[in-house]
Amino acid sequence: MVWLNSPPPAALTVFSGGLVTMYARTPTMHAPGSIWPSRLGIAVSKDVWMLGIGLGLLADALGRRTTT
Repeated sequence: MVWLNSPPPAALTVFSGGLVTMYARTPTMHAPGSIWPSRLGIAVSKDVWMLGIGLGLLADALGRRTTT
């Protein structure tokens, strides 16, 4: 299991996924009917890059695994 073998990338992915979910579910953080951030949502929407990094690190960990 990658989640058990690589806690830092998994923690980063889970944390940033929570931020992105909060951004998507809070109506005042983005323009109505759009994904573009409002003034209140800019601080959270810019953190989506952390989700990309976490997913990339998890993909790297999966790619480096050897099967025995």
